[in-house]
Amino acid sequence: MSRFIPISSWRKWKIRKYIRKKLFHRTCQIKEEFPTGMRMEKLKFGLLHQIQNGKTNLQTGGIGLENLVCELMKCEGYETEVLPKNKFTGQADADIRAIKKDSFMSKKIFVQVKHHSGYSGRHGIEQIINVLALKEYEEYDGCFITSAMVTDDARKLADKNGIEVMDGNRLVELIIKHRNLF
Repeated sequence: MSRFIPISSWRKWKIRKYIRKKLFHRTCQIKEEFPTGMRMEKLKFGLLHQIQNGKTNLQTGGIGLENLVCELMKCEGYETEVLPKNKFTGQADADIRAIKKDSFMSKKIFVQVKHHSGYSGRHGIEQIINVLALKEYEEYDGCFITSAMVTDDARKLADKNGIEVMDGNRLVELIIKHRNLF
């Protein structure tokens, strides 16, 4: 039986406040210095740097980034839950279960989130592959989200196994896309 770990209203408020503050502050700083295209690139770079180096108000230990990804997935229409750390045994692991249903389809995803700087390798992708190999989760897809870059070897493994990969650059683009909803 899985245990749902809710994100408290206070934590949601804190995540939203942090993103608004960072986006507004960085945008105001950059507006005076760069033309439009350069402003956005500088904003993305600065936000990614802050996330990678832990200079945020996100909760430590990876759970903060997991909660942020949950909120972003909700913005995309998913029902999400952060899974307990002992949900799976052995080498199998996933941080988030996300489900999106409408009149035409149902999509179920397990997400492994890594809060890294530099590069993320194969380990997180292997963890998702091991979850999807379990008979009771055959109908799920897998997604690997990291705040870092992803090695070529890890991308090849993900492609071979049908795992969607979102690196730090794509993660920041998603945060910026949904900045008004926070």
